Amino acid sequence: MPADEPYRTFAKVYDRVMSDVPYDEWVDYLVGIFRRFRIVPQDILEIACGTGNVLIPLAQRGYQMAGLDRSADMLAVCRAKIEKAGLHVPLWQQDMRTMSLPGRFDVILCLYDSINYVLEEDELAGVFERAREHLRPGGYFIFDMNSSHRLAKIPDDTIVIDEPGFFLCWENNYDAVRRIWSITLNGFVEDENHPGLWHRFHELHQERGYPHRLVLELLRRAGLVSRAEFTAFTFLPVSRYAGRIYYIAQRPG
Repeated sequence: MPADEPYRTFAKVYDRVMSDVPYDEWVDYLVGIFRRFRIVPQDILEIACGTGNVLIPLAQRGYQMAGLDRSADMLAVCRAKIEKAGLHVPLWQQDMRTMSLPGRFDVILCLYDSINYVLEEDELAGVFERAREHLRPGGYFIFDMNSSHRLAKIPDDTIVIDEPGFFLCWENNYDAVRRIWSITLNGFVEDENHPGLWHRFHELHQERGYPHRLVLELLRRAGLVSRAEFTAFTFLPVSRYAGRIYYIAQRPG
């Protein structure tokens, strides 16, 4: 069975599967970064914004937000949540590797290891270049990545989630040579409009781990200056055992 586009059907149950993620703490951490670097953004773009679990809380705190994602299905969920919250947030369906938007931003965010989905070095360099082009001079690109160390430690196992309205079989596999973590999702989702009718889906998600020094070098080549790198959700330096790394890069200006 050929794999569907990532986050096509999975988008329908994504928030339920990820319900234990402490998004509010993530937002607090971002606001802490803004304070630490004296960033007072007029507008913020979140690329790979998904269903809006960071975008929406930031908008509710008064930040002028915009979002971009490759998946139309994830954006549809995000758009419904934005409308329910009574917010106005522009959204674009574009790929971060080739994004082209009107205007520039004070801050660009890319979170929850979304950049790890970029599997080729030259494409990662392209993401950094696109980010620089969409920043105002002096603007910040803040993103996180799963480290190669963390991906290598994920066990090859299978997780089964059986909940009302959906069934999911999640299989992990790590390729040490290519440094690629593959997640195979097989499952069924019940049709919201036709109870008792189930849709089968099969998706392949992949993340690549990049050496820390290579990320810094690609940022430099793209014309971005790394102001700091932190072990996630702290302001501690990055160690060789860091699982998730936050990068705070700036377009000179």
